[in-house]
Amino acid sequence: MEDQTILTQILDTLNTFGKDINQKLTSMENKFNKKFDEIDQKFIEVDQRFDKMDQKFIEIDQRFDVMDQKFIEIDQRFDKIEKTMDQMNHKIDQGFYNGNQRLDRLNKKSGGMRVELTETQETADFVLTKIAQHEQKLRQLTAQ
Repeated sequence: MEDQTILTQILDTLNTFGKDINQKLTSMENKFNKKFDEIDQKFIEVDQRFDKMDQKFIEIDQRFDVMDQKFIEIDQRFDKIEKTMDQMNHKIDQGFYNGNQRLDRLNKKSGGMRVELTETQETADFVLTKIAQHEQKLRQLTAQ
């Protein structure tokens, strides 16, 4: 019986030791699970941060797309302005050409008028000279 008692005590001690180890293992498992849960939570937070960063990058890409579209619109406006300026320059050049043509015609007309005026003045001078000569002859004739 004594062997039996010893065996029972050893068995009780082993059971107690086993329960202690089991409690310690359960405690360690709980600590590991808690740490793993914390790590999982940190990974979730990091994933959320990456999702936020991805969203920010998407927003930035959208802003760049809007800016690219605005630059395209600005380029189109500049092209329109440049085309309008070219058309205006052409119209101005055409206007100057037409103005120069008119001035040339006016210069020719005024040149012709000057010739006519000069001829008219010469004719008037000739007529005045003849009138003066006739008056002088009339005075001479009336004086005799």
